[in-house]
Amino acid sequence: MASHGGNGYRSASAAAKGFDNVTVVDSGHLSSGMGIMVLHAAQMAQEGKSVEEICGMLAKLKDKISTSFIVPSPENLYRCGKVSKRVRDICEHLSLHPVLHLSQSKIRLRGVETGSVQTAYRRYIRHLLWDKKSIDTRILFLTYAGCSLEQLEEIKKEVKKYVFFDHIEVQKASATISSNCGIGSFGLLFMKKKRKR
Repeated sequence: MASHGGNGYRSASAAAKGFDNVTVVDSGHLSSGMGIMVLHAAQMAQEGKSVEEICGMLAKLKDKISTSFIVPSPENLYRCGKVSKRVRDICEHLSLHPVLHLSQSKIRLRGVETGSVQTAYRRYIRHLLWDKKSIDTRILFLTYAGCSLEQLEEIKKEVKKYVFFDHIEVQKASATISSNCGIGSFGLLFMKKKRKR
């Protein structure tokens, strides 16, 4: 996972010193953003690419992956020390729903969506997917914490209003993300296309 996202990268690097055939890569991501990188690395390995070629590709790839989550309530973020009491209180009083985005290997507060939880969900999806020409439509990870099957179907339906992905992979969030973000949180994680110059 991202080197600034926890101890995973440091632990893996330390463990890899005991092997001569293990290379540890700082994905710059976490959760399913890291999964997208794994899929690409596995494909290159199947094609017979060298470790150096795969690592080089991954270094370029991590800047093209969009990793973000919308959080219905800031309470868990406050309890985990991710936001201050003041930010939590403002969000609660004004019905603001934090949007977290991974940037430079760190999860940061990117902004907020307003209104009811369902309205905020729809706005998050629209804001994230409005520029569909810039999105690689091969795969989308819908990574969630405690969403019902009905909620997940509604999210997928809303996504399809803006972008049709070849495959939508619905994935439970890790225990860490679930405890930080809380029940009802979800993220849309995908790759962006290379920009033409």
